[in-house]
Amino acid sequence: MHNRGSSNREMASGEALPEPSHDSARSLEVKQDTITSTNQACTSNFLTNTTSILREEVDTGINKLLNLLGDSSSDLESQEIQVVWSHMDSILTLLEAPEALILDDRNTGQLATMTILSMLESDDAHRKEPESFDLRVRCMTLIMELTCAPEDKQGLILALDGATLSHLDQLHYASSESAYHLDIALEYHARMKSLDYYGDSVDISQMLSEIGSLQYRNFTGSELTAMGKINDFVMHHRLARQQPKATTGLDIALECMTTSVMLTPNYHSSLPSRLQTLALMHLMKYLMFYADSRLSDHMVDINAGIEYQSRAASLTPRDHPDYHQRMAYLAFAYTTRSNAGTGKKSMEDVNKAHALYPPALSRHADTTLSFHLAHAKALEHRFESGEGLDNIREAIEALSNATQLETNIRDFQPIRTSIISHLGALHRKMFRSLGRLIDIDNAIDFYTKALLLTSNEHDHNVQGKILLGLIQSLQARYNRLHDPNDNDRAMKYLAELYSRQEKMGLSLVEMIELHSTLVQAQSGIIPLRYQGADNLDYSYIAALDGAMKRAHQWLSAFPEGHDYHSACLSFLSRLYLDRFNHKKDSVDLDESIKYMTKATSTEHMSNIEQTRWLLELAKIHDLRLVHTKKPEDYDQAIEYATRALSLLPEDHIDRADYLTMIAFIHSHRYTISSNPQSSEWARATLNCFREAALSVGGYPTSKLKAAQVWAMSSTGIGWHDRALEGFEVAMSIVPEVVWLGATISRRFNEIETIRNLALHAAALGISSRKYLKALEWLEQGRFIVWNQTLQLRTPLEDLHLADSVLAQRLQEVSGELHYASTQSSPLPIGTMNYLESDSMEQRRRRLAEEYQQLIEKAREIPAFKDFLRTKPASDLLNVARSGPVVVVNISAHNCDALILTPGCSEVTHVPLPEVSIEKVQDACNQLDNSLRRHYVRERGFHRVDANPKNPPADTFEDVLIFLWSAIAKPVLDVLGYIENPPIGELPRLTWCTTGRLAMLPLHAAGYYNRPRCKLSDFVVSSYTPTLSALISASSTPSIRHSDVLAISQEKTPGQSHLPGTKQELDFINKHASEPVVFSQINNADATCELVLQAMENSDWVHLACHAHQNVTDPTESGFFLQDGTLSLKKIIQKSFKDKGLAFLSACQTAKGDERLADEAVHLASGMLLAGYRSVIATMWSVVDADAPVIADQVYGQLLKCRRMDYRDSARALHAAVNVLREKVGDKEFTRWVPYIHIGA
Repeated sequence: MHNRGSSNREMASGEALPEPSHDSARSLEVKQDTITSTNQACTSNFLTNTTSILREEVDTGINKLLNLLGDSSSDLESQEIQVVWSHMDSILTLLEAPEALILDDRNTGQLATMTILSMLESDDAHRKEPESFDLRVRCMTLIMELTCAPEDKQGLILALDGATLSHLDQLHYASSESAYHLDIALEYHARMKSLDYYGDSVDISQMLSEIGSLQYRNFTGSELTAMGKINDFVMHHRLARQQPKATTGLDIALECMTTSVMLTPNYHSSLPSRLQTLALMHLMKYLMFYADSRLSDHMVDINAGIEYQSRAASLTPRDHPDYHQRMAYLAFAYTTRSNAGTGKKSMEDVNKAHALYPPALSRHADTTLSFHLAHAKALEHRFESGEGLDNIREAIEALSNATQLETNIRDFQPIRTSIISHLGALHRKMFRSLGRLIDIDNAIDFYTKALLLTSNEHDHNVQGKILLGLIQSLQARYNRLHDPNDNDRAMKYLAELYSRQEKMGLSLVEMIELHSTLVQAQSGIIPLRYQGADNLDYSYIAALDGAMKRAHQWLSAFPEGHDYHSACLSFLSRLYLDRFNHKKDSVDLDESIKYMTKATSTEHMSNIEQTRWLLELAKIHDLRLVHTKKPEDYDQAIEYATRALSLLPEDHIDRADYLTMIAFIHSHRYTISSNPQSSEWARATLNCFREAALSVGGYPTSKLKAAQVWAMSSTGIGWHDRALEGFEVAMSIVPEVVWLGATISRRFNEIETIRNLALHAAALGISSRKYLKALEWLEQGRFIVWNQTLQLRTPLEDLHLADSVLAQRLQEVSGELHYASTQSSPLPIGTMNYLESDSMEQRRRRLAEEYQQLIEKAREIPAFKDFLRTKPASDLLNVARSGPVVVVNISAHNCDALILTPGCSEVTHVPLPEVSIEKVQDACNQLDNSLRRHYVRERGFHRVDANPKNPPADTFEDVLIFLWSAIAKPVLDVLGYIENPPIGELPRLTWCTTGRLAMLPLHAAGYYNRPRCKLSDFVVSSYTPTLSALISASSTPSIRHSDVLAISQEKTPGQSHLPGTKQELDFINKHASEPVVFSQINNADATCELVLQAMENSDWVHLACHAHQNVTDPTESGFFLQDGTLSLKKIIQKSFKDKGLAFLSACQTAKGDERLADEAVHLASGMLLAGYRSVIATMWSVVDADAPVIADQVYGQLLKCRRMDYRDSARALHAAVNVLREKVGDKEFTRWVPYIHIGA
C-alpha cells in the first residue's frame, strides 16, 4: 500500500484541505477512550471464549497485532506500519464475511472492530494517511452494521468524510495510483450522501475542479487559462523540439475536471468556466500528442474539446464579460480540428470558425498570438478551397495584428517566429495569385526576419520550414525579375537545407517540396537537375532513383484519401517524368501519367492542388502525344488543361501560362495531323496564344512570349492581320518586361530576351505598307532603356499648371527613380547585409510602381490623356529638320529603308533586296577580322598576326562596298542625289540603323577606287539611335554656349602613354578666343569627381584619354582617369541641362555591344542621355597621332567665328575626316573611318 506521510493538502486555490469538524473529532476521542479502557477486557474474553473458528482466527490476528505494537517502543516506521495495516486488513476481511454476522459472532466482531479502531485512532503519526482512513471507514461500517446505533452512523459519516478528503489530497501527487484515489474518494462521498448526510461536507465538484487545475498547471509549468495560451505553450514546445512530458499529470487533471463537470449542476454558475477548462485540457492533449495524426482514434480529445467548449459558450449569456472570449476559444478549437480533417467536414469547421472569429477577436482584449495565427490559418484554408483572395488579405491583417500584441514574446519566441514566417507564406500566396512584386518582396522580408530569429539549435525544426519557404520565394522572384542575387541566395539555402534535412523537422509535404525543388534546381548542389539537360550522368539517375525509392516508401505509409498520400502520388509522377526526359523510356512516361491520374482523382484536394495537378497531367499527356503521336493523348491533354483553366480566376497570375499550354497542345496536334492543310488546330492554337497575351492575369514575360508566338505564327501562315494585332500587343507589353523598377544593367539583360522583336514587327508593318506603324514599333522596341531614362527627365511645366501637387510629386519620384536606377546593390554577405541590400532594390521597385500610378493619375486629366505615351508616328515625321533621316530595318523577313524628308508628310519606302541578316552578319565578321589584323580590337586587346609576311587579303573595303551597293546607293537613288548630285554645301543625312547594321560604318560606304562612288561625296552623315533621341537633341538650348572644358590623360595609371592628348588641348586652346572660355584639367588633376563637377559647369566637353567597353555590364564602360573609371553609370546619373558638344577623343566610345545592338550601349549614347545634344565619338581604337589632327580641324571649323554652335559639329567632323583621309590615304580605313557624329 502507498504511504506518503502527512500532507499539507495544498489546493489549487492555495487553501488547506479541510479537517474533520470539531464535533466529529471530539466524538471520536470519547469513543477512543471507551475502547481503550475496555481493550484488556476484550482481549481476555477472546482468550477464554474460543468456541468458534472465527473467534480463533480473530484471536490469532489480534494477538499478532498486539505483539507488533508491543515490540515497537516508539512511532512505527513506514515499513512497520504497512505490516500493521496488513494484519488489520486481514482481520477486517474475516469480520466482513457474511458468516461473521451470525448472532454468536456479533459480539466478537464488534469488540474486535472497536479494538482495531482504537489502535488506529491512537496512532497520531499515521492517522491522516489514506490507508488509515480506509481502515477506519471499514471499522465504522462494521460497527454500524453490528449495532445499528445512531451514534455509530454519525461516526461512519465522519470517517467517510475524512477518508474522502484524504484520498482527494493524494490527487495532488501525480502517480499511477491517482485513478484509484479518485475512484475511492468518489465512492466514499457517494456513501456519505447515501447516509442522508447534508451537513458541511466538502464541495467535491469544487475540490476536483481546483485539483484538476492544479495538476494542469503542474503539467504545463505555467498559469495557462486560455485556449490560445495553451496553443502558444504547445507550439513553443513543438517548435522548440522539446520532448513532451508524460501524460500522467494531464490525465489526472482530465479525470478530475471531467468528474467535476459531471457533478456540477447545470444551474451552477461555475459550470461554464469548468467546461471551458476541461475543453482546453482536451485540446492541450490533442495538440501535444496527436496533432500530427489524422487517425480517428486520435480525434477523441479534439472532439471532446469542441463539445465542452460549445456547452460552455451556450451556457454563457451574450452580455456576460466572457461571452466573446469563449466564442474565440470555440473558433480556435474548430480551426484546430479543421487542420486535421479533409473535405466537406473540414470546411464546415473552417466556416464555423470564420463566423466566430471576427466579432470575438474585435471585442476580446486578452487575445493571444495563437488566436490570430489560428484565425489566419482558417482564412487560408478558405482561400485554398476557392473562396477568394480576400481571405488571404484578412489573414495577413490578422497576423499583422498579432505581431503588435503586447505579449511576453520572449517566453514564446518560436511562436512569434512562426507567425512572421507564416506572414511570408501568405504574401507568397498573394504573389502566386496576383503576381505583384510587393507581395513577393514582403514574403522574402518576413522569411528573412523569421530566419534571423532562429539562431539556436532547438530552432532547427521551424528553421527548415522557413528555409524552404524562403528558397521558394527567392526562386519565384528570380523567375520574375531574373536577379542573379536571388538565384544565388536560393541555391545557398537549398544546399544548407538539403545537407541538414533530417534535423530540420520537415513534414512529409515539406520534404516532398524540398526534393521537388532539388530535382528542378540547376545548381549542382546535388546531382539532380531540371528536365531537358542533355549532359546528365549516372549520378543524376542514381539520385533520382533514390528519391523515387523514398517516395514509394512515403506512399505506402499513408492510406488512400490521405493528403500525404496524394502528395506522394504527384511527387512520384514528377520523378518518373524527370527520368523519362533523361532516358526516353516510354514506360516512365506511362508511370508518370498513372500516378498523376491517381493524384487528381483524390476526393479531398484543395482547389490549388487540383488546379496545379490537372495542368501537370495535361503536360504529361501532351509530352506523350509528341512522343508517341497518339491522338487520344491530345483529347486527354485538352480535357485536363481546360479543367485546370476553369478553376483559375480571371485575374490569376498563372492564367497566361495555362492558356499558353493549351495553345501548345493544339499546335502539337496540328503538327502530327495527317491533314496538314486543316486549319482547325492552327486557329485554336492562335486563339489561345491571343487570349494568353490579352489575359488580365499573367506574368509580363509569359504574356509577351504568347504575343510573340501569336504574331510570328500568324506571319508564317500568312494571317497578316492577326500578326499585326499580335505585334501590337507584344510591343505594348515590352515596358512591363524591361521595367523601370530594375537597374539599368538588369534591364539591358532583359532586353536580350526580346531581341529583334521590334525589327520583325516593323518588317511586317512595312510589307503591309503600314510605314508609320513600323516606325512606331521601332521607337517602342529599340533604345528602350535610354528612352526610359529620358522619360524620367521630361519637363513638367504644363502639368504644374494643371495640378501642381501631382507634378511636384512626379518630379520627386522621377528624380529618385533615375538615381536609384543607376545604383547597384552591393553583394550581400550575411542575412543582415542582405536585408539592407534588398531594401535598396525594393525601394526602387516601389518608386517605379508609384511613378506609374502618378502617370495614370495625370492621364485622368483631359488635356493629358496621352501624357508620356509613345509618340505617334505622325509626330516623328518632324524629326527631319537638318536633312533627310533614313531608318534602315534589318529583319529575317525583309530589309528596308524608310526615309523621312524635311517638309514631307509621307514616308518613303526603299526596299533593300540585297540586304539580309546573314549578309550583315558576314560583314560584321569581316570588319572584326580586319580590325584584328590591324591590331585594333575591342576592349583594347592587341594580337600579333601569326604570319605577318603573308597576311590574308584585307576585307575592310569589301564591307564598305557592300554597304554602298546594298544600302547607301539605293537610298541616294531614291533621294535623287545620284542623278542630281548636290551642288555646294553637302546636305546632312542622319542614319538610324537597326540590328547588327549599327555595328558597321555605314557613313564610310563606297568604292574608294572610283569617282563619286562613296557616300561622303553626296552627304554629310550623322547617326541617331532613335528618332525620338534626335528630337531631344535638336531642341534649342535656353542659353548661348561659351564654355569649353577639355580633359587630357597623357599618363593614366595602368594604361599606355598618349602624348597626342597634350597636342589636342593645345590646338583647342589655339582656336578658342573670346568670348569662348577654354578650361582644361590634365593628368593627375583629372579625378572622376572633379571632372564630373567641371562638366556640369561647362557647355562643351572634350575628353582625350583611354576608354573601354565593358561587355559584361555596359553601364560600367567608361573613361580612364587619374583615380579610376568615369563610368557610363556615373555620367547618366547626372541630368545635365543645355549642353552642346561632347567630343570623345578616346577608344571605342561609339563601339556598341553585339548583344544589345539596338540599345546603342556605348559612351556616346550615354553622353546624349546625360544631356549633350551632339557627340563626336569613335567606333574603335584610334591612333594617338591622328587624334590631334581631327581635333585641330573640328575646333578650327567650329570656333572660327568666335561662337559655339554644336549643330555644325557634323560638318566640321566631315571636313576633318577628309583632311585625315587625304593625309593617311584612302585605304587606311582603320585610321579615318572610326570617327562618327551622333545627334544634332
